[in-house]
Amino acid sequence: MRSERELVIPYLMDRSPRFFIFGPFVFSQTTQDYLDRLGNQPPPTLGRRPSPLVTRRYDKPAFENEELVVVSSPLFPSRITRGYDDPNRSVVSEVNGIPVKNLRHLVEILRDSRDERISFKFASSGVLTHETMVFNRGDLLEATAKILEENGIRYPYSADLRPVWEAANPTAPKSAQMTCCAVPPAAN
Repeated sequence: MRSERELVIPYLMDRSPRFFIFGPFVFSQTTQDYLDRLGNQPPPTLGRRPSPLVTRRYDKPAFENEELVVVSSPLFPSRITRGYDDPNRSVVSEVNGIPVKNLRHLVEILRDSRDERISFKFASSGVLTHETMVFNRGDLLEATAKILEENGIRYPYSADLRPVWEAANPTAPKSAQMTCCAVPPAAN
């Protein structure tokens, strides 16, 4: 029987995985089920210290609503990732210098950013590279639209994240693809 105690990396408990696709990335809340499905793959301990996926696996959240956000699959092929190592299985630590608290917070950061560039920093341990990945915001939005279309993906987010992403531009068309990939108007 799986434990129901509060964990920073919880069990799904018959819920669907939560996700957000942005550019070539698939971000997800890290779950025990995800870690179990990694199966016999080498543990993410490739750095000097083990990954938070290992060291925090059975920890309680350090603060309310804390989640570890992971790049849950290999990057979708895209010209904008040329020259970067794939951060698959890496925990996202910061976006544009803002520490990521949970998956919802990551979506809010991306939604509210008016910066021309978006940078992703990953936990300093357990990854093949410690590089910060920097992209043009417009390129990420364009890549998202193309990836969704080419892969027949209807929604770039799990149902719980749709109102979070769409809150930025409530007058935009309600098509998931259009809302996801339209550049929000600049703040006045």
